Formats: sequence, structure tokens, C-alpha cells
Amino acid sequence: MPLRPLREHLKESPPFDFALKKVWTVLLRALRAQRRSTGSRPLLSSRAEIERALDSKVTLKPEQAHQLKLQLRRLVRELAERTSDDEELRSCAAQVDQILGDLLPRIVTADVSLKIQGWPEQFPTSAQERLLEHSSEQLQALPARDAAALIHRFNGLSIGGSKLSVGVDLAPNERLPSPPRSSRATPQLRNRKRPWLRHLDQEGRRSLTDRQQAMRHADLLESPTVIDACCGCGGDAIAFALSGKQVYAIEQDPRRIEMARRNARDQGVSICFILGSLQTKLAELMEAHPKAAVFVDPPWREGPRISDYPTWPELLPGGQESAKLLERAPLLMLKLPRSFAIGSLPERHWQFEWGFGHDERRNALLMITCWSLNPSLHPIQAGAI
Repeated sequence: MPLRPLREHLKESPPFDFALKKVWTVLLRALRAQRRSTGSRPLLSSRAEIERALDSKVTLKPEQAHQLKLQLRRLVRELAERTSDDEELRSCAAQVDQILGDLLPRIVTADVSLKIQGWPEQFPTSAQERLLEHSSEQLQALPARDAAALIHRFNGLSIGGSKLSVGVDLAPNERLPSPPRSSRATPQLRNRKRPWLRHLDQEGRRSLTDRQQAMRHADLLESPTVIDACCGCGGDAIAFALSGKQVYAIEQDPRRIEMARRNARDQGVSICFILGSLQTKLAELMEAHPKAAVFVDPPWREGPRISDYPTWPELLPGGQESAKLLERAPLLMLKLPRSFAIGSLPERHWQFEWGFGHDERRNALLMITCWSLNPSLHPIQAGAI
């Protein structure tokens, strides 16, 4: 016989002719009363466990299903008809508890092997282990409760344009324990430290690059002149200037470019800020400074709603027009959201670095940084990357 949920067996004719929701309320009340009087813990302690028992897949022949249904019907009807909390009600509830409780999946207590699929090929093993906070060897023999916590945190997480699939192999009548309460809250994937710049709007507080990461961008971008095509409140542009580079910063929002100017004054650096759109001002600057490197941190959430896996032209202000312009840059660096579809990047020899920060409890993947030389201008160097 095929495996079918118990709920389907019970729905077959003749159907129950009374409200089951009311019955389950009476059942749980009686089981709690029994626990207070005897100290014994019932198998069913919540409505969720009742639903889980009804959804348990069981193999029952027609006559077995009929007998089980008759027994449950008799007991459940008694629960539905009784109004007083007495010994007979508790005895009836205990029998239902035993029947349904035996169908609950067994909670796994032994170590399990966690399987993760969907990592982008550019995401190295070292970054995987840092994000998971477990080594590959530890994932092969993981306590069941830790495995449940990792599944809760990472199953379905989007990284580099693909979605992670995290799970373990269990028998149909087995389940993992509930994850620790501390792991159930969805982590906020941003740095909770105090911002290193003073003048920020709400978007600036959310998207500001951490100072250490911004200085890392400056070290990676080996060019004396840098054009920051979407400078926002000025975080990365200021880091480039602090490293001794000549910086031209473009921003189309007058309020934000004024914040960037104030932040630059606070940090004691000189930056040429330019108010205007990426499409028009970047073309002028690239023509005036043909050897300048270009850095782009596009707005991740502004403007029209983007897809779950934002793509190269979709994420940019100006779309395809801006993308074609940026592909001409001799050295291009991008700061992208962790869900960005890496496969949509233009054909260049990209290098990747994965930016981590911390939320209140654990490591969190914040961003993707990638950079590349223009292969048409630097064929030898680009091929070596």
C-alpha cells in the first residue's frame, strides 16, 4: 500500500460530523490537566503536534484504516460531547494521545550529515566554512539540533544568483529537533557597528561600506585615479582618497552629494564631487581620464523593484546604456548584493572577494566585490587574473 497522510485516511467516508477544532481544544485541555495531576508528559503537547500527527504518512490497508477511524471516531465523539473535566474525559484523552502520538515522527538525536547544494562556483570553500561557521568535516557528523539551526538559517538563501538547498536524509517517520530559539530570528545582513561617517540618510546607514572593507577596496584598485560612479554618501570615495588616489565622485541626488562633501571634510580629504547622472557624467570623465579605474556601488533597493537575482544591466542606473559604458573602463570594480546573478556579468576575467560582517550574533555575508581589467586594453594582464 502507498504511504498516505493519516488525514487522508480519516477524510474518507463516512466523514466526521462534528467540529474537530473544538475537539482538539478539549483534548489538549484534558491532557494538560492529566499532566498536572500525574506528572506524566503527554505525547501531544500542542496543536502543531496534532496537525503533524494527522499529516504523518502511514501504510494502512482498508480494513486497518476503517478500524482506526472507528476507534478515533468513538473517542473523539466522547471528547466532543463531554463538558466536565473528569477522570473519564482524561482517560479518553489519554487514549487519543497514545493513538496519534505513536504516529508522530521520531525526533532524531544522533549526529547527521548535512548536505548543501547550490553554491556558486566562484564561492570558495573557505568562504563557505566562514559563513556556516563549520568546516566541511564537521558537516559530515553534525549534532541534529545544530543541523536544524543551519537548515533554518541557510535553506533558500540566495548567493551569487543561486539558491542554497540545505537538508539531511531522514526516514519518512523521522524529523530533526526544533532549532534553538536563538537561531530562529532571521539575521539582519548588515553591519551593526556605529557608522564611521557622520552625515548619512537612512539609505546611507544601510549601504555604507565598513571602513575596513572600503580600505580593502582601495588596496585592490591599483590605479592612481578612480571614478566612483555612484558615490552615495561618500564611503568608498573617501577610502580611495585616504589611500592617496585622485578621486572623482558622481552622485545624482543633491542631498546625498552634500552629505558626501561634509563627510569628506570631516575625514580631511579632497574629492571632486560631480552632481549628475551616471550615464552623462561618467562618459565625460572617462573621456577626460581614459586610464582611470571605475568603481560602481549601484543602489541596491532604490527605484523600481528588482528581481530576487538582480542582473548586471538591471541593477545599474540607466540599465543597458550604463552597462555598455562601464564595459569600456580599463579597470572596473563592482560592489554588489550577495544575491546578484554572477553569471550575468560581462565577459571579462573577474576576480571575486566576499565581504563579511556581523549581525548581533553571527557572521553574515554582506556583499560581493569583483574587479577586472579590460581584456581589449590589457590582454596579457587580464588573461593572468
